Parts: sequence; C-alpha cells; structure tokens
Amino acid sequence: MSLFIDTLADQIRQSIDDADATREDWTTAIAQVFGSDHAAPSETEPHQFDPLEPSDESLLVAWQIDSDESVSPAQAALQAWQRNFRRGNDRPTADDACVFDVSQGDRRVQVDLSDPQFAHLFKR
Repeated sequence: MSLFIDTLADQIRQSIDDADATREDWTTAIAQVFGSDHAAPSETEPHQFDPLEPSDESLLVAWQIDSDESVSPAQAALQAWQRNFRRGNDRPTADDACVFDVSQGDRRVQVDLSDPQFAHLFKR
C-alpha cells in the first residue's frame, strides 16, 4: 500500500507544481492509484449533519491561519492568539481557546499557550 501512497504523493506534488491543475487532474491521479471507484466522493452524497442542528456528540472546531513571517512555532501561535483574540500580552488560561497546531510541511507541533513553558512569551 505504501507504494500506492508514494505514487499518489508524487502525482499530487506534480499537480501542485502545475499552477493549472484542476479537480479533474486530482481525480485522475487518485483513480490511477486507487481505481476509479475511489476517485471522488459522490456529488449527491448528503452532509453528515445539519450545520444548524445541535449535535449530541462533541465537536472539533478548527480554522487555518497562514503565517508568512519567519518565526518559531510558539511565536506563530502567539501572534495568532494576539491578532484574533485581541488579548495583548495577557497570558491565556487553560479555559481559553489557546491551543494551536502549528505545521510546516509534514512537521507539526502543538502549542498550548497556557502551558507554563510558554510564559516567557508574554512580557509584562
């Protein structure tokens, strides 16, 4: 299976490098690796749940923020915290939305700004 994944990864890298890549290009790449029955989800498949209806299960809410600056993952999380929550130099508590997954390429680190190891980022 890893040969298939490697092949798919190569196809995707090529389509990313090609600025004119379309959905059809991606569908073709997936079909070449996994077969046409896995190429694309059904266009008529309904949403799994109504976004306006309450859920009985816990929900994960996430958004992506791009940082073009050359900073450490902790500094990128701090900048996102300060820009989006307007909290200035106040250090967040564990009850605040202050846990960030910071990634670069295939590397990812989780930064919890309420953790004491990041206290030095909040200057008084």
